[in-house]
Amino acid sequence: MEDNTLFMTALATSILGIILLFFITDEINLQEVGSINDISIDQDITISGKVNRVTQTDKVAFLQIANEKVEQIDVVLFKPEYVMLKEGDYVEIEGSTDEYEGKSQIIGNQVTVR
Repeated sequence: MEDNTLFMTALATSILGIILLFFITDEINLQEVGSINDISIDQDITISGKVNRVTQTDKVAFLQIANEKVEQIDVVLFKPEYVMLKEGDYVEIEGSTDEYEGKSQIIGNQVTVR
């Protein structure tokens, strides 16, 4: 294949991909909730707030996050790199909702310290 043809094909595909991403991201709607109990189990969620409590074991960290609009939320982290979090840190956590012993919690997949 000629270099010019390959370049034009790659350029057209890139532009089409960017346009497609623009329309897809426009469809994402964020929803505010007043309580974690209002969210169904196994739903993806992103929360942010202040770390009020950290409890660590060898492989798991348990956080309690306080948020302005939602009551305190329990978060479970299974990745050992998150054990460097401390009380008072402001974090954003992506994960999914779960229920353990009748209480709602979040299983964190990604944590960003702000």
